[in-house]
Amino acid sequence: MSNTMLSWEAIPRKSFFFLTLLSWLSLYFSEFDVTTAAQPNIVLIFSDDAGYADFGFASNYLGRTTEFKTPNLDRLASESVFAPKGYVTSSICANSRAGMLTGIYQQRFGFHYNALATDFPNEGVPANENLIFEQMKSQGYSTGVIGKWHIGQSDVAWQPQNQGVDYFFGMWEAGSNYYNQIGTNVIRRQENLVNWGSEPSFNNIPQSSPGRHLTDAFADEATKYIADHAADANPFFLYTALNAPHGPLSQGKASDLAQFNGTSLTGERKTVASYTYGMDRAIGLILDRLDDPNGDGNTSDSIANNTIVIFTNDNGGEVNGFYDNGPLAGFKGSASEGGIRVPVLVRAPGLAPGIYDKPVSTLDFFPTFVNAGGGTLPSNLDGVDLLPYLNGTNTGTPHQYLYQHNRVNFSAIQDDQWKLVKAHALDTWHLYQLNPDGSGETVDVKDQYPEKVSELVREFVDWEVHTEKALNSTDVYVNHTDTFLFRNDLFPISGWRSSSGWINGDTGIPTTLRKDDSTSNTVLVFQTNNNADYVSRNVINRAVGVAYPLLDSGVPDLPGFAEFLLNEMRLEGSFHGTQNRKATLDGRPVMFANSRTGRPAQLGLHAADNSPTGNYLFKIDMDIVLYDDLTLTGNGNVDFEISGDISQFHRQRSLIKDGTSKVRLTGHNTFTGDISILGGSLEVGGPDGQIDNAQDLAIGLGSFFKLTGGQASFEAIINSGNITFTGGILEAKSVIGSLINDGGNFALHPESGIVHVTGDYTQNAGHLSFSIGGTIFGSDYDHLKVDGLLTLGGVLDVALTDGFVPTVGDNFWLFDSEQLGNQFTSYNLPVLPNNLLWDTTQLLSYGTLSVTTSDVLNTVGFANYFEGSLTGQAQSVVQTGPPPNTIPRNWTSAGNGVSTAMVASTVGVDSSRGVEVQRGANSDDRWAVPVGGLGFPANGHIIIEWDMKVLGTGATSGFGPFFGVDTYDDTNGPKVLGALGVDATTGDVLYQLEGTGILAETGATVSFNQWNHFRIRLDFQADTYGVFVNGQQLGTTQAFVDGVSDTFTDAALAALAASFDAASQSRTGTAYFDNFVIRDILPGDFDEDGDVDGHDFLVWQRVNSFNPLSSQNLALWKANYGTATLASSLLVVPEPTVGGLLGCLALTALARRRR
Repeated sequence: MSNTMLSWEAIPRKSFFFLTLLSWLSLYFSEFDVTTAAQPNIVLIFSDDAGYADFGFASNYLGRTTEFKTPNLDRLASESVFAPKGYVTSSICANSRAGMLTGIYQQRFGFHYNALATDFPNEGVPANENLIFEQMKSQGYSTGVIGKWHIGQSDVAWQPQNQGVDYFFGMWEAGSNYYNQIGTNVIRRQENLVNWGSEPSFNNIPQSSPGRHLTDAFADEATKYIADHAADANPFFLYTALNAPHGPLSQGKASDLAQFNGTSLTGERKTVASYTYGMDRAIGLILDRLDDPNGDGNTSDSIANNTIVIFTNDNGGEVNGFYDNGPLAGFKGSASEGGIRVPVLVRAPGLAPGIYDKPVSTLDFFPTFVNAGGGTLPSNLDGVDLLPYLNGTNTGTPHQYLYQHNRVNFSAIQDDQWKLVKAHALDTWHLYQLNPDGSGETVDVKDQYPEKVSELVREFVDWEVHTEKALNSTDVYVNHTDTFLFRNDLFPISGWRSSSGWINGDTGIPTTLRKDDSTSNTVLVFQTNNNADYVSRNVINRAVGVAYPLLDSGVPDLPGFAEFLLNEMRLEGSFHGTQNRKATLDGRPVMFANSRTGRPAQLGLHAADNSPTGNYLFKIDMDIVLYDDLTLTGNGNVDFEISGDISQFHRQRSLIKDGTSKVRLTGHNTFTGDISILGGSLEVGGPDGQIDNAQDLAIGLGSFFKLTGGQASFEAIINSGNITFTGGILEAKSVIGSLINDGGNFALHPESGIVHVTGDYTQNAGHLSFSIGGTIFGSDYDHLKVDGLLTLGGVLDVALTDGFVPTVGDNFWLFDSEQLGNQFTSYNLPVLPNNLLWDTTQLLSYGTLSVTTSDVLNTVGFANYFEGSLTGQAQSVVQTGPPPNTIPRNWTSAGNGVSTAMVASTVGVDSSRGVEVQRGANSDDRWAVPVGGLGFPANGHIIIEWDMKVLGTGATSGFGPFFGVDTYDDTNGPKVLGALGVDATTGDVLYQLEGTGILAETGATVSFNQWNHFRIRLDFQADTYGVFVNGQQLGTTQAFVDGVSDTFTDAALAALAASFDAASQSRTGTAYFDNFVIRDILPGDFDEDGDVDGHDFLVWQRVNSFNPLSSQNLALWKANYGTATLASSLLVVPEPTVGGLLGCLALTALARRRR
């Protein structure tokens, strides 16, 4: 016996009757033949409206006693597996039968109404649905139905004779009188009414006044059917649907009523007891006939050992108090346990009796019978074959979840323990933790278990989207269409539930949109209005949501049940108005899902603007939930805007844009699937426009993605079309293709590490933003890798994250490209503590941002003239007030000259970065920075580099002034070592030729008002120097020769400068200086950025250094990996022949240039 089966001995016993029953069971079952034939006979018995606890076996299981008498059912229970957690598919008669007899939830084919006369002519199970009778007949079974049909009759196709039933006796309708009365008879044999009251009893059942009782007639017909077919070569399928103990509760059989004399039962309760007793007698006769088909008292012809018998009830007892559902809350017509939970008995050949304690469904009977009969299961069944579960072969759970839903009336989802339920139309949703006996629907624990609520909501909606709205009633109650056209000419603001506020899309007749109309098949159509603006406001949830009175009073729906479910929202029409017009769709959220036939969820953008003067705007200002992917489709050319938020229900969902239409997203969109733009344009804009963490953005050929504001974040951007990026923040982990930034902020994805652009990245304006949260490349900080051309411009933003504080020597390789063009116009770098400074000298050449210390700059004398340091920080300014009139050069080693040159007339600070220096007209002012006692570096090289932005003079002819840096050796001088700068009139990059005071053109120019990076590389071993701008070497010339041939005194240099082009002397000029650094070159520092790190290896690997590299160089790199240049390294290995090095940010007079 499986772990889900209990023996009857485990049942609490309250009566001697039950003990006696168990003793008899052991004798009976020992003689039961467990040999199973290929196709067993099948008997399905269905009672009507019985109370759960009104059966002796069920009441005993619950630990209760009952005055009702059901000895035959108790006998059947002792021979069966009893599943106390049996569930019907609805607590309404016809609906319950429709689900059981098809094996699928009847909601899938729109069977919600109770198939009453008020529902004619649409009441039946659709003819294309496969009933169990048709299925079993196809497997060679004879089929008989005795009792209550109640699944359709007004159409002949729905009647039993056309639904696979060979023999029928009973009523097509929902019920009948228990006695045959003139004018009220509805009992038929086959298609014809029959005077059943006057027919003799096949079982010789005694009659009581006023005549034959209907339950006895059903017993006679069922037993006769068994007797007639027991010996047939083919098996039979017999469905006996007794209408007892259903009302009317005034027609009890006298002899049955007499059974309860002397009990506490009275009135209608006593009548129900008599009906139940008569029903039990009928079941006993059926069981006896299986034991003895010919009724001769000899059981040698028994077919019981080859017959499956299942008994259950169609729903719980009614609410009138005459039925007892035991501990179960609620009654028939509700989704409470008392309405939907029924006892199930299964007796089958070879199946040991016991108790099965997991939930089963009447949906399971269909596949159980098909498999037992050797058939092939239809693919659309919701039920499962129960026998493997009941016999222990399958130890799993037949159903993870079971569902209830009947229009606005009730809905529920439950597993073995938990139940989320809206029990009736005016109820709200509750979460209950059920006890094994079904009690527990009294304490709502929804607030204590929100995760369980969310799980059950998700699972319910997963089921709901595959169901159909009510179709089995008249147009009075049902809209037999899925397409509704909104009437935009009724009111300026009109709610969706306005009376006759819509047009039936199939008939053209005005109609009212109902909660029931919200399904995955629904299409809502909105048209342009030439004459007026209008607002169409969704004030509808859907059938599973709370009722309107509760909704209007502010009672919230559960998320997932609040949205209006639909397949398509279609925006159409031709606008010819002369003024600008707008249609706004707002209100409660909507949920898009694929239709039951697989039609994709879509928002149709079809409206055309044919106005010569006016514009039309369709604005969707309601939130959108994606159950499935949503396609924005159509070739409309009006303005389409979605300002509501787009989210996904619970699975990853995507947005697809096709057609030539253009749509703008200005809401907060949180779906995490892809965006695929196959046609037209999709724009994200506005201050609140946002796409959070979408997967991929794929832009097809000829299509457009526009980011004009807000923020958009993607895993990857696949650009085969066009991107317009003029505003907002764009994040991506990779870009396949190229990207042009014309004013937005390309913020590298916060989780990316390395952002890879396979094409070009061009930043004409805007920002490029990096985050630094540590020093580990590829994980702690952002890196931009561009396979194509990296063209810089705009602003570089750097932010520190996760509390990270850099230390001196930290290097961050921010970007990498085989081709680098242009430069940033400004930097936004975070403030560093403890005299730490950002070193950007290698940024434009190698993409590396480093951390150094202000001590390096102080060593070269900047502290003499600045309160702060030149690090790009706006707060690092020159001393307040005007500088002193005279600042002597003050050579620190033995020199023969004292400067008489004046500091520039103005020294200030840029509003964003750097130091501002202005050259006054008719002056030869220089701004000198002395460096004392540096000496030669160990390897004979020194790097002087700085950033500079020159403002053009605006002159169209002539030259000057010149802004740049001169270097001097004061051993025998001063002697010019090298000079590099920019002509402020022409933008030419100039450097000083060896042995002269002439500034020669390098052939390169820079743009005014942009920052550029300059470098002078002094080689004391070769007596040469090289000049570089933005990482590109422009020239090399001899710097000096030993001796005094290139020695210039201050006076001589000043005289030389003053003798040239007087026009240039009359011009004023302005330049900005930043990030001035003097350092030596470490062994292994192939990129000469001040440290030996991984980037140097890349330089060696690419043979991209200034000197040829070899294996010895690689060994040098390995030996020095991790070292960095500090201020002290500039002072090592002094040479007595060199007194000092002077770095001079100079405002020199312009020398005549060699052309």
